[in-house]
Amino acid sequence: MADTIRTKAALVALLADNTSGDISPQDVRDFLVSVMGVFGSIYVKDGSTAQGSLGTTQTKMTGFAADGPSDGTTPAHGSDQITIDNDGTYEISFDNSFSGTANAEFKFHLRVDGVEAASGACSRKIGAGGDVGNCGFRTQLALTATDVVTVYIETDNALDGDSMTPEFAHLTVKRIG
Repeated sequence: MADTIRTKAALVALLADNTSGDISPQDVRDFLVSVMGVFGSIYVKDGSTAQGSLGTTQTKMTGFAADGPSDGTTPAHGSDQITIDNDGTYEISFDNSFSGTANAEFKFHLRVDGVEAASGACSRKIGAGGDVGNCGFRTQLALTATDVVTVYIETDNALDGDSMTPEFAHLTVKRIG
């Protein structure tokens, strides 16, 4: 039988007081896969591809180059997103070391199913010398199976002429409850 990732409530019911000795080896395996690892990530390392035409309209951040380890989620760097496969509360973290248009302020926003989340955002202004900046956030959200987690970006330029190059970026989800 396949191991099943279960919610906290389902585990509590499954592993009741066990006075009747009904907890099976499968129940224990389901417990282990539920609490020891529901996670996923996408990332870019040593990136050099710019995302251009950025401005005040939010657009999905692109440039992720690889899927990280996962279990119980579906990372997809090709579409710059992570799909949640199991209900639960997740810790979501994002880090991005990037270069970009000088004197532009870059704002990154967490989205779930294309809708901006109430938490999960950061901003960074690149200096006149075009330095490398870092921006990141961490938040916790209740997510359900099939939810799609993405990061969107915007700048303070209404002319849509800014660009950003992620050099090292990670988007990670981990179920915590």
